[in-house]
Amino acid sequence: MSLYRALRSVLPLSLAEVVHVGEPIVLESFKDGGSAEPWNVVTDERVGGSSNAAARVSAEAGLVFSGTIGTPAVLPNGSELRPFCAVRRSTYSPTVQVDLGLYESLEMRVRGDGRRYTFNLKPESANPDDLYQGVLAPPAGKWVTIGMPISSLMLSRRGKPQVRRSLDGSVAMESVGFLLANDDEPGSFRLDVAGIRILPFGMKPGGAGRSGA
Repeated sequence: MSLYRALRSVLPLSLAEVVHVGEPIVLESFKDGGSAEPWNVVTDERVGGSSNAAARVSAEAGLVFSGTIGTPAVLPNGSELRPFCAVRRSTYSPTVQVDLGLYESLEMRVRGDGRRYTFNLKPESANPDDLYQGVLAPPAGKWVTIGMPISSLMLSRRGKPQVRRSLDGSVAMESVGFLLANDDEPGSFRLDVAGIRILPFGMKPGGAGRSGA
C-alpha cells in the first residue's frame, strides 16, 4: 500500500489533508474546531499532588490545554513529588506508519504563556513508556510557528533519558501530546495548539498550507 493510501486510511479526513511522499503530513488540525474527546489529561493529582488541568477545543484557539500547576510535595513515604500536567491524544487506531527518513521536522502552530512545555511523540514500542521528546517555549499571548527537527527528539522513559534509538526510519506513531513539568512557578498555565504537521526535507516551518490559525 502506498504511504498516501495508508495515511488516508488511518487518519480522519478532517485531520489529514495528505499526501504524496514529499508533502507535509497533517497530524492534527483544529482550524475548524472539533472535539476534545480524543485528548486525555493526566496530572500529579492522581498520586497525591495538587495540580489540575483540562483540555477543550475551539475554532479560535484550537486545542486548549490549561489548568494550574502545583508545588513540589513530600509524599508519606518520604519521596518528593514533582508537579506535572500532561495531555495526550488517545492512540491512533491503527497506528500511523511513517517513514521519517523522508521527513525533516515537526511543525507546531501554538500560542503559549511563557512557560516551557515538552512535546511527546509516542512510538509503537516494546516498552509502553517510551517517548520521544522535544522542548518548546512559545512567548506569552502570541501565535507562533515552531519547528522541531526530528533528529533533535530525545528518547525518554518515565522521565529518564535513554540511549537514543534513531527516528530516521519507518516508525509507527501511536500518539502525540504535551507535558508541563519541572516548572518552578506554580500557578495557572495555558497552551493553545492550532495544528501539528510533519514536514519533508526542504520545507521550512511556516511554509505554504500551514496547519492552523
